[in-house]
Amino acid sequence: MTCSYHLVSTALGAFAVLATFTSACTTVIVSTDEGDVIGRTMELEGDLEAVWEGATHSRGKKMGGEFKFGRNDTDGTDGQVCGEEWTNKFGFFSVGLPDLSILGGFLPKNVRMATDGMNEAGFTAAAQLAGFSVDNYMKTTGSSKMVTSSSVCWLEMVPWLLGNFEDIAALKQAFPTAPNAVNKTVAVVDCDPSGDTCYQLPPPLNGPHVPVKPRFLGLHWSVHDAQGNHVVLEVEDGTMRIYDNTVGVMTNDPPYPVQLNNLNQYWGLSPKATAHIGAGAGYNLLGLPGGFSPPDRFVRMFYLKKFSEFTGVKAGEAQYKQKETLEEGRVVASGLLADTFIVKGTLSDLATTTFSVLKVPSAKEYFYKTYGRDQWKRVQIKGLAAAGAFDEGAKMSADTLQKPKVIVDVTDSYTHGTAPSMEL
Repeated sequence: MTCSYHLVSTALGAFAVLATFTSACTTVIVSTDEGDVIGRTMELEGDLEAVWEGATHSRGKKMGGEFKFGRNDTDGTDGQVCGEEWTNKFGFFSVGLPDLSILGGFLPKNVRMATDGMNEAGFTAAAQLAGFSVDNYMKTTGSSKMVTSSSVCWLEMVPWLLGNFEDIAALKQAFPTAPNAVNKTVAVVDCDPSGDTCYQLPPPLNGPHVPVKPRFLGLHWSVHDAQGNHVVLEVEDGTMRIYDNTVGVMTNDPPYPVQLNNLNQYWGLSPKATAHIGAGAGYNLLGLPGGFSPPDRFVRMFYLKKFSEFTGVKAGEAQYKQKETLEEGRVVASGLLADTFIVKGTLSDLATTTFSVLKVPSAKEYFYKTYGRDQWKRVQIKGLAAAGAFDEGAKMSADTLQKPKVIVDVTDSYTHGTAPSMEL
């Protein structure tokens, strides 16, 4: 696993499985004169590409409060409800798992979980693993709580964000700003009132509850709007921190401010040509991290994204200019995501980049592709709205992300139309 929370052991049952679906995620923002393109990858262990679904959700739809966890929870149906129900103010398109029990263990049955999406205002949100968050959840009120302006389960943050906000300004108003401010809260896992001890969920068969520190339950969120604003949401010292994403990159652990500081260790990288010190070219990037760890991916995406704007050298200084069109931005973002693409077998846990996403908030367009299916598929959010998919009372429509392979045969273009038809 690599979307950044490394789990303790499979003995943690359901949640050990849960943590594997966001273990190496990368987000990168490419700005153009016409708007921004947000690229994102999702990593997953196993061959589950066909499991992920896209789905529509209407205005006025009641959502939330579907996750139940507790010490006596043995089948995902009993136990404490995590979070409360809300009513969508905005319709949205989401990408997620149609049924968490597909992943096995004791995960709740018949419960959907969205990990990415865009609403009708072009507001978009994504969940990525952040193991450092869990201890902070438990500091909030001393009973495993996370501060938000509404009682929402942390596993339901993405649909809650998409269903309730149209821009970053509105989002910032929804969270407390003072370090000691506490609004409504939500339980994260089953803990003692002191908040010091949490329990393995589910409990061992015929055995006692085992105290654990569930670091694998942490999440943080990458959020963007159609006006070109980008933020990172992280829980720190019991309070939701909202950081302006000034560098246009997000991965996983460590916390975002630490990732920013780490960029300074690579100041010697440059887009300018360097003296030859070996065979071939490309030595200007010597020292650029090449691994799939969260810090490596953060550094690599930041520098490659910036250098993609390089236009030449003037008076000894590198010159940069952002791309002009959204089409150019999609090309750059797609290429950057390819640099973090994980091929099955290259990591010890056999994780792969199960799907990749390009989001264009200003145009209200959402693109995706899945492992082994390299052609981008487009969802026009404005088209869904025009078709009534977001109207109050509209039924949810869902479809698998994985589509048949599409290979365009161009042999005929080189034979004056005389090439025989052949099966691929």
